[in-house]
This record gives sequence, C-alpha cells and structure tokens, in this order.
Amino acid sequence: MGSKACIIVTFSIKFALAHSFVLAAYFEALQDKLAQLKDARDALDALRDEHREKRRREEEERERQRQIQMAKKLEVLRQKKQVRIGVIKILVVLTTAVPLLVLNLNRGHPL
Repeated sequence: MGSKACIIVTFSIKFALAHSFVLAAYFEALQDKLAQLKDARDALDALRDEHREKRRREEEERERQRQIQMAKKLEVLRQKKQVRIGVIKILVVLTTAVPLLVLNLNRGHPL
C-alpha cells in the first residue's frame, strides 16, 4: 500500500471515529431529552393526581356541608312539628273544656 492509500485509510478511520463520536453525542442528547420528557410526564402525572385528590376532598367537604344543612333543616322541622303537636293538644283541651264550661255556666254550676 502506498503512502497515499495509507493517508486515505487513516483519514477514513479518523472520519469514521469522529462520525461515531458525533453520533454518540447526538444519541446521548436524545437520551437526555427523553429523560427530560419522562421527568416532565411524571411531574404532570403527579400534578394531575394532586388535582384529582383536591377535587375529591372538595367534593367530600361539599357533601359533608350538605349533610350538616340537611340535619339542621330536619331539626327545625322536628321542632316545628313539636310546636304544632303542642298547639293541637291545647286546641283539643280547649274544644272539650270550653263547651263543658259553657254548659256548667248555663246550668248555674259554679266553677
């Protein structure tokens, strides 16, 4: 092999070596970008999970508040019912006692 051929082979080897270094750097950069994308996706998934959990807690709190409101309304309705029952009892007593009182007064009986 002549000196020209040696120079060409040497140049080809150096070029191939340089090209392999360039390719290696390119693929390392791609791998770094891929790792960044994975990290970003993981972070986004974590944010979604946090948001989902926050919405679930908020919904639970709304439901709890709704239950409290319903319990308060129910208590008010129970109290009103007790008042009505009391009024009805008084009316029953009055509707039976007043006619007897009038009857006794008409008959001349003292109270």
